[in-house]
Amino acid sequence: MNKKIIITVILLALIGLATVSLVHDIAIHRDNQEKQTGKKAKVVRNTLQTAPAIKLASNNGKVIQLSDFHGRTVLVTTWTTWCRECGKELETLNELSRQYSPDKLNVLAVNMTSEEASLAAVQRFLKQKSYSFPVLFDTNGQVKKDYAVYAIPQSFLIDPYGKIIHSFQGNVTKDEIGNWLP
Repeated sequence: MNKKIIITVILLALIGLATVSLVHDIAIHRDNQEKQTGKKAKVVRNTLQTAPAIKLASNNGKVIQLSDFHGRTVLVTTWTTWCRECGKELETLNELSRQYSPDKLNVLAVNMTSEEASLAAVQRFLKQKSYSFPVLFDTNGQVKKDYAVYAIPQSFLIDPYGKIIHSFQGNVTKDEIGNWLP
């Protein structure tokens, strides 16, 4: 009985320390962001995990890396051609991409090409569309693995310091994105 109480007290103490450490890390990140931008940072509920690297071929023939956007806010969304909800989301993201300047928001649409019939099928789909943002091709499933994408569409808002400040399951709205922009 005494062992159980001691173990419970120790576990509660460790949980308390971890919580204090997390809150401290978020506060430091927010303070650094405020100092560098001169703007008051929005408080976020995510853990500010560093976004995994992305380096993929795009629909314009260039290789695009997430690091190319360092210092800018990026919305990374994952999608497929056969997902109806994804089509709706891409239209919303097209509007957002046109609404915000690149210094406010950059959209990267990562096609889960490893889940498609073929890259050629995705390219045919894209020829019928006119998106104002780059489409990247995840042909080997690396983004799916690194970002733990188990359902689509799924989007990740990444701050100018490369931290994921929020992830969205399902379709995002313009208001949701606007509310989370740093």
